[in-house]
Amino acid sequence: MVAVSHSVLVHAVPYDWFGGIVAVLVELAEDSRAENGRILLPDGKEAEGVRLVTGRHLRRGARYSVADESATCLVTVKEWDRRRTLRAVGDVEHPEGRMTWEAALRGTDRPRRAEAKGEAQFTGTPRMLSAWAGSVRLRFDDWWAAAGGEPDAHSAPLRIRLRGKPVQAEIRAVPRPSEDGHWLVEVTLTGRGRGLLRPLLALVLPLSRRRLQLGLAQALDSLADGWNEHLPPALELDRDALREEILRQDF
Repeated sequence: MVAVSHSVLVHAVPYDWFGGIVAVLVELAEDSRAENGRILLPDGKEAEGVRLVTGRHLRRGARYSVADESATCLVTVKEWDRRRTLRAVGDVEHPEGRMTWEAALRGTDRPRRAEAKGEAQFTGTPRMLSAWAGSVRLRFDDWWAAAGGEPDAHSAPLRIRLRGKPVQAEIRAVPRPSEDGHWLVEVTLTGRGRGLLRPLLALVLPLSRRRLQLGLAQALDSLADGWNEHLPPALELDRDALREEILRQDF
């Protein structure tokens, strides 16, 4: 097994503001309408590449086709209850393979947990590397508790897991309070071999530790730079301004 860690300093996000933007996104979806299969946003603009294939818009069983230049995704609504849970499943077809996924958000005005899982099959790759499965879980209450420095918030509120035939990996992220309205987020990546390759990778992975450390640091520093550049102006917007800003984006 190998484990590497890196910490980044990012602008903190107030829980109420985050809940507000999630609520705005849900409201925009609920204020949209279906017309002859097209999805029209509240301002009348069409959501390009999105079509209602079957069912009633945003009702259980509604199925949508979401397409771009290279891939098509069929998304089916499994549950739409903004007070409890929003849940959907998807099937993505791409020239390089296929992926199925399921995602859920519990609560909207005060989000409690988000989770997703999926499986992917790739073509044109060695069989050992062609199949992968993964999952993501983020507990919002625990995230902001840890970010506020609560002593009992010791577990990682964000966990990402990836599993293939040769290896499995996990990413854990924990925020801590810092000065000047920032979070210090520590991210830890662990990996180990699986199956017949486990003894070999037990030797190889530790030798790759320095390269993994550098790759993790570069990726997180880049994400933090983008976060710190784009977030502060958004924090100045109230819910109405956020709604207008989102509608100005190209869909």
